[in-house]
Amino acid sequence: MPRPLLTLRRFPDASVSSEILRGDIDSIAAIGGGGVTVVPHYIFGLPIDGIEPPTDWAMYGYGTPAFNNIFREILKVGQENKVQIDSGLGASQGQGIPAPVESIGLAVQLLAGNVTLQPGESFEGHVPPPSELPQEVSEGEAYQHAMESFGNPNLAATIAVQIVNSAMDGPEPVYYIDEDTIVDLSDQVEEGQLSLTAPDSESEWRLLTFWEGYTNQRSIKGGINATNFLGNGSWVVDHFSKAGAQLMTNFVDEYVLNDSEVRDLVKSLKSKGFEDSIEILSSMWWTPGFLDRFERAKGYSLVRYLPLIFVAHNQFRQSHSTYHEEYIYGPYSAQNISLYNLDYLDVLTSCYGEYLQALTDWSRGVGMEYSAQTAYNIPVDMSASIPHVDLPQTETLAFLDVVDKYKEFTGPAHVANAKIISTELGATMVTYTQMLSSLIWQAKRSWAAGVNDIVIHGAQYSGDYVDTTWPGFQGLFLIATENWGPLQPAWQHFSDITDFFGRNNMVLQQGISKVDLAFYLHKPTFIQGQENYGMSQLLEKGYTHEYLGPSNFDLPLAEVSDNTLAPEGPGYKALVLYDQTGISSAAASRLLSYAKSGLPIFFVGQPPQNAISAVETEQIKVSELMDEVLSIKLDNVHQLDTFQDLLNALEDQEIEPRVKLDCPNNNVYTVWRSDADSSNEYVYIYNDDSQSVSCSFTFRSILTKPTTYILNAWTGETTLLLNSTKEETSTLTTTLKMAANETTLLAFTEQRISPPAVQVSNNVYFTKVIVEGSDIRLSAAFSQPGEVATEDSVISHNSSVAPPTALEEWDLTISAWHGPSPDDEDAMQVRTHVTEYHFDSTQLLRWSELNASLAHSSGIGTYRTNFTCPQSLGSLADGGRPGAFLSLPPIEHTLRGSINGQPLPAFDSIQPLADLTPHLRCGGNDDNTNELAVIISTPLLNAVKHELSTAIFIGMTLEMIDERYHDLDWMPHGLLGPVEIKWVIWKEATVASIPRISRATSVSTKLRISKKRITLCTFMAAVSIMMPW
Repeated sequence: MPRPLLTLRRFPDASVSSEILRGDIDSIAAIGGGGVTVVPHYIFGLPIDGIEPPTDWAMYGYGTPAFNNIFREILKVGQENKVQIDSGLGASQGQGIPAPVESIGLAVQLLAGNVTLQPGESFEGHVPPPSELPQEVSEGEAYQHAMESFGNPNLAATIAVQIVNSAMDGPEPVYYIDEDTIVDLSDQVEEGQLSLTAPDSESEWRLLTFWEGYTNQRSIKGGINATNFLGNGSWVVDHFSKAGAQLMTNFVDEYVLNDSEVRDLVKSLKSKGFEDSIEILSSMWWTPGFLDRFERAKGYSLVRYLPLIFVAHNQFRQSHSTYHEEYIYGPYSAQNISLYNLDYLDVLTSCYGEYLQALTDWSRGVGMEYSAQTAYNIPVDMSASIPHVDLPQTETLAFLDVVDKYKEFTGPAHVANAKIISTELGATMVTYTQMLSSLIWQAKRSWAAGVNDIVIHGAQYSGDYVDTTWPGFQGLFLIATENWGPLQPAWQHFSDITDFFGRNNMVLQQGISKVDLAFYLHKPTFIQGQENYGMSQLLEKGYTHEYLGPSNFDLPLAEVSDNTLAPEGPGYKALVLYDQTGISSAAASRLLSYAKSGLPIFFVGQPPQNAISAVETEQIKVSELMDEVLSIKLDNVHQLDTFQDLLNALEDQEIEPRVKLDCPNNNVYTVWRSDADSSNEYVYIYNDDSQSVSCSFTFRSILTKPTTYILNAWTGETTLLLNSTKEETSTLTTTLKMAANETTLLAFTEQRISPPAVQVSNNVYFTKVIVEGSDIRLSAAFSQPGEVATEDSVISHNSSVAPPTALEEWDLTISAWHGPSPDDEDAMQVRTHVTEYHFDSTQLLRWSELNASLAHSSGIGTYRTNFTCPQSLGSLADGGRPGAFLSLPPIEHTLRGSINGQPLPAFDSIQPLADLTPHLRCGGNDDNTNELAVIISTPLLNAVKHELSTAIFIGMTLEMIDERYHDLDWMPHGLLGPVEIKWVIWKEATVASIPRISRATSVSTKLRISKKRITLCTFMAAVSIMMPW
């Protein structure tokens, strides 16, 4: 089962105990984690001035012998536990490595300087040096290392421009330039000296210089009194050249994968090299030789247009221009981006692609794969970058849980034939605040967009560290969630979450993702969390969609056959271009080819008739090609005015969604996976709404006579779908009721088992259909008189069952987790202390209402109560079996339950309901009492907040590290009602038999986990269906 990985982002340094680290990974494996991604953050690399490394990183830093010993141990324990061990290539987030300063392959940037000349004014002397960078550019944000000032940049170009006008754009001035007056003076500069006189014009001139120099930005601080480059910290590598990748991989070869044992372990574990979100600084993104490369690619020199690239759109987080001023001249796109800048970004994207491809090729060469959060935070085309890595990864922090934004990522990944698309979820601001209900919600939204692998941010080293007390090592300085591990109360229940994640991952990794519509989208730079169009009208009808960029049309899968785009991949039924005004000539050529091949193409609003380049020949080609596309007389090419016109046209052309919806809202997502090898198909359904919903679903399967199963990702149970109508071959309609934020998994198999149509009266509490041997068995739980009828049989109950029993009185033990007192012997150790509070016969209240001091507590609450079966229940059985369900309110964090000492299956966090019948005591007066236990856990926020002034990390109190905690509200904790026992009478009947040829046989599946863990987490069914449970 593809379990979620945890990012071991809290890896301190190589001074830590290998035994504790081994125990931490054992613990991750025990709760069902699929492995860890080792990201040697070293406390974010300690970018904070005045704070020295707590240990000697010259001795314990990345690539040192001590680090290699720890890394080897991590790989060994991964092999022992049969879990995956991935690793950042390079220190911190995989963005830098130890190297001598100014090594070829370290990151470089383009700097700019200028001087103003009045008309007729002369200039003679050294050309203007680079201007001082604003603090936000040179130092970045709190977690980033500042660029250090040493070394001499090299002059790359010199130009003179005439300022014809100026204005203010908010706080920044904007200068308008007469493009015809630009003069390239680069050849006139000798040894940095220049002599010129500004023309006698009506407005002032600027002499602009551009300099290429190293960014000198570290990803990790150096050690104490370092004597060689290995102990001098790590430097960010050039992300826009093969040289940057080679500098990194050469280091990893020589200093990390430097013996046969480590290399063999990496191969056997099928490890991935990894780069996290790109959080590096630059005055402007550059690489040596960029001007020459640009001219070869575009056919003109970029020198005259260099002022146009120093804009906010190109900066980190796009919040400000480099020098707080911008220049405007030449042609612009409909999105108000200079066409010359678009050419710069296009070439920059190709440079970044070479960097990624070099890392991917190296990874494959050493028996690994390569994964990266591609294009994250840098101004390159994400859709063009994704195909260069084996396993592309998104992150909830940047995509802001926007499903439509994720589809910009999953579309290119699917067409690039990426089998696994992961997301790192859980990074939200302020450690110890995360509720697991929010983590589950993030996963559900990710899956709804086509993501099929989960990486959890992140895992914590649980051992002692220098000058550190409980709650332990803080790899991200409390900036972001979460420190998952044994120091968290929820950890003992975490397998419920990993099982749920793993089962959903498993379904969504079967076969190939199938998507109804592809939307063309040109987006030259990464923009956080921005939704492109309001897709509610498409969702309402059931259409699924993804986005493809211009370069994705050139991928091998992006061919048209049988009027379908990428039939061996997503199988898009149509291509939509919605108010996309710009396109490349290569993409326009592919559009023409697609049109002639019969692919339905819909232009909505303004079609793309403008080149996304300043190259004149490119505009000519685009105009010619698009004129041909738009004038072609083909029934499959449509020009429309509005989105409603698109919906009408799709209906007129009989382009139907694979899952047709009839819902009262437009927030239901579906994801379709088709596995031709096993003749199985799967559908993930998610109600992304705050209200419950009842929808009619019509599924159009490729199977001839599909049999449909419901897969419970929380418990692993598999049951046949009730009340589905097969309207025609391969088409099935059913109604599903879904609670707010609930998910459902369906599987279609070619077993040709046909459960009979079932009519269920309103008073039936619960029904399910399972396969036992050659029989199809129907079970119904009655709480009132009612019946379940098939064509040939009726299951009925004729009397009212006992009313629900409200469980209002409980014995409660609260285990409050906290750190040691300052005078305890273990005060300077990472140890959890527990104080217990006992409450007998108490109501279900917030803990703070039971004891005011518990308002500041975190930990575990154990609730126990007894209940008896109603005296009348047995007499009302009427040939059935007495039973009961436990109903609980939605789960905020974690919850486990047991009945008479027997553990209950995992609870769905949205609708917590458990069938107590298998272990229920209803045998009479002497055997009629049942013992129920419910255990909940909480986040650690309250306990940490309460100890801000005493808890210490590397010698500083948590209060000194992060003052935000004072402004946070205390979290209310405690199990609240209603908690009820719903009494039922179970009745069963055989309602059909399976023809001998259709009886399922056991099918082995390839699962990369141990047999022990398969037993814990596979889907359980009374029939061994041909699915990977």
